[in-house]
Amino acid sequence: MKETSEELMKHTRSELEVMAEKLGLITVGVSKKKLAEVIFEKKANSKQPLKRMPKTATITATNMAIPLIKKGIGKKGVFAKREAIKAQQKENQNAIENIFSGVRELHKGIRNMESDIVKKSNEMQKSVINFHKDVAEYQKCITGMRKSIDAQRKENKKAIAKFDSGVKEMQNGVMAFRGEIKAYQDETAQYIKDFYYG
Repeated sequence: MKETSEELMKHTRSELEVMAEKLGLITVGVSKKKLAEVIFEKKANSKQPLKRMPKTATITATNMAIPLIKKGIGKKGVFAKREAIKAQQKENQNAIENIFSGVRELHKGIRNMESDIVKKSNEMQKSVINFHKDVAEYQKCITGMRKSIDAQRKENKKAIAKFDSGVKEMQNGVMAFRGEIKAYQDETAQYIKDFYYG
């Protein structure tokens, strides 16, 4: 009596792998449940009694899409698993090395970017400091110019005041001189009048 797939599940995986190898099936990467189902189907479709396959027999994949082992790796049971694990470990190691290499490059790029940012920041700070110095010098020059203009304005006011005072004095002198001339003319006219008509 043939065992059902459920009954086959009661066997250990090692026992199922031995059965699968006898049927010419590949066991690498196949779950225990799937392995039991494939063995059951293979036995159900086979009319001949179960025989151990010769060592020279070629292992073929069934129509159940069981994964094939990579070329150049052992083709049976534990050895196939071992070689597959080694290959996977090698791929994982390469992937990890690539990740670390990428991380190192990323850190290097970040350090370079930080260095450039610090350099640019220092240059900007120097430019700002120089700008403030230039502004301070400019303000100092403007303050000096304003002081000079104010001083000159005060001197001009004083000079104008003196000039106005001088003009007034001249005007007063002229008026006094005119008064004196008028008085002299009046005295002379009176004298003439008295002399001729006295």
